[in-house]
Amino acid sequence: AGAVPAAQATKATIVGLFSASGGVGTTFLAANVAGALKRLTDSRVLVVDLDLMFGDQGVMFDVKPERSLEDFVGEDEVSDEKLLETVMSTKHGVDLLQAPSRPENAEALEAGAIISILDRLRDHYDYIVCDTAHVVQEFNVHLLELVQIPLYVLTPDFFGLKNCARWYDLMEKIR
Repeated sequence: AGAVPAAQATKATIVGLFSASGGVGTTFLAANVAGALKRLTDSRVLVVDLDLMFGDQGVMFDVKPERSLEDFVGEDEVSDEKLLETVMSTKHGVDLLQAPSRPENAEALEAGAIISILDRLRDHYDYIVCDTAHVVQEFNVHLLELVQIPLYVLTPDFFGLKNCARWYDLMEKIR
């Protein structure tokens, strides 16, 4: 992976892409935001696929699902070495931490573990781009505490606007 030792890094800026509607292009935009950050800033960029049931970032970056977040199921303590070994390099210069390859393993990942993993990865990157599922899950609420740049993706139609307004109201209550 393209990560550097923590002693050389500052805490990464976390960009989170959210939507209450499926099929609006959140995954596509997350991959492109990460690629643009890499090209424009030559920074260390990581994409974390947090669509735990059906993540597609591996497909977007043409990476085989050899390692993923499911490698941490049942782990009480995760070493930085194992964490960085689980991150995969892509031919686009962006690193990737994939969603579980099997949906049944998604529920075994605890929200606290995911947030802890993200927080620890902040020491190794300049930017972390999080692609989330179109459902509000427990860890999304906790993720908002880490995200500096939240991006909400919607389609320009009535349902997209309605869902955006509801999501915004929910996020205002949480924050």
